[in-house]
Amino acid sequence: MFVLAGLRKPTPIWTASLIAGVVVISAVSRAAFLAFAVPVTLAALAVGKVRPLLAVVATGAVLLAASYAIEMSISGYQEARVSTERRISVAQIVENISSIVGQGGAQTEDTTQWRANWWRTIVDKTVHGPYFWTGRGFGVNLAVEDGLARANSERPLRSPHSAHMTILARAGVPGLVLWVAFLAAWFGTLLRAMVQAHSRGHTEWAALMLFIACYVSSCIINASFDVALEAPMQGIWFWCLIGFGIGTTMLYRYLLGQDEYEVGTGALKHAHE
Repeated sequence: MFVLAGLRKPTPIWTASLIAGVVVISAVSRAAFLAFAVPVTLAALAVGKVRPLLAVVATGAVLLAASYAIEMSISGYQEARVSTERRISVAQIVENISSIVGQGGAQTEDTTQWRANWWRTIVDKTVHGPYFWTGRGFGVNLAVEDGLARANSERPLRSPHSAHMTILARAGVPGLVLWVAFLAAWFGTLLRAMVQAHSRGHTEWAALMLFIACYVSSCIINASFDVALEAPMQGIWFWCLIGFGIGTTMLYRYLLGQDEYEVGTGALKHAHE
């Protein structure tokens, strides 16, 4: 996204590292793959680079199909029993992508169904149940409360693999409404400033705001299907980006006001002369 926004030029080493990183995350996590693909696609559409995007997608699809055929002919693919056993392979990437549209194997479909069942339980107990206004608080273990884990387990599961469902379960419907309103206000403020910068020809400011918006979108997408914002690895970056976006819009508005003030005083001085 940083490159698409025109904020740096890619080098061969950078491009190779990017491809390697995408391959790794696509094999390990479906949420991570979506967190990369969706914001990058939106960024490409926003900057008008649809044709290069289609060329990259087509080339990637051909290489993926060829690699999949070679791998399946050389070695047999054995589906992972649990998500932690997923191997970095083309077959696993194809399996993960297929599971996104509901065509995956037993392991990927089981985890999808597991999430859906737990989310349905949270909705039933909160939206349609006794925890509508208050939620269940931030102390109890949701997995234990919903009968999905033992209280005395060594590493008890706590999150329903969705930040939105976590907020709904722990803070009730009012908490979820505040969370959605906060995200809408943040994105609205940033996008409004981005459009304003673009219309005034401040391309670098607009590119920076686009990058920040897409980066936060990536965090939210990943957090919608995985334990992300609850952990420091992404939670810290998410809130840093939130503050970065607020600071960027405030600074741009200040500088914009200074420019308008200087233009206005210059016109008054010229008229007086």
